[in-house]
Amino acid sequence: MACSGCDGLSDAVFLPPEIPPAPCFKKAASILCSVNHGALPPLQKGDGGGFKVLIYRHDLKQKARLLRANMTDAEQRLWHHLRRKQLLNVQFLRQLPIGEYIVDFHAPTVQLVVEIDGSQHMNNDAIAYDSSRTSHLESLGMHVLRFDNLQVLNETNSVLEMIYKVIHDRKSLPPPFRKGRRHT
Repeated sequence: MACSGCDGLSDAVFLPPEIPPAPCFKKAASILCSVNHGALPPLQKGDGGGFKVLIYRHDLKQKARLLRANMTDAEQRLWHHLRRKQLLNVQFLRQLPIGEYIVDFHAPTVQLVVEIDGSQHMNNDAIAYDSSRTSHLESLGMHVLRFDNLQVLNETNSVLEMIYKVIHDRKSLPPPFRKGRRHT
């Protein structure tokens, strides 16, 4: 059962019948064939290969656009300081759908979410909802910072300092494995 690119390396490899051999490509054939012919069990729908995949809900796109067009005063003030990579050269996106939620600000390179809460977030139901929302985002590997409108409007420098510290700490963590790079 040799393939065209592996020079017979896969002859000694016995694959279970439910896993068909993967086709080898000439350049990487010797590597693929020496590792069980590169064959892995096929991905199941929604599996993501063991990686957490952010699901993008298209039905939230219009709502996110509307929120971007109608930002609160606190969101506008913070956005003025976060946009254009002004903080440690980290890009922030605003009013971004992540899963079933729309987050106020997201910095994908450091997996940071910044939420600005208005007075409507102070009742018990909203606190419980925000808590479950934060838990969900943290389960995706994100760090969530929450500030209320008054903090952003009255103590902007303190808020920016806290965001700066979190970005600095998260940038100093070892980077996740990226395709094509070796970590020793």
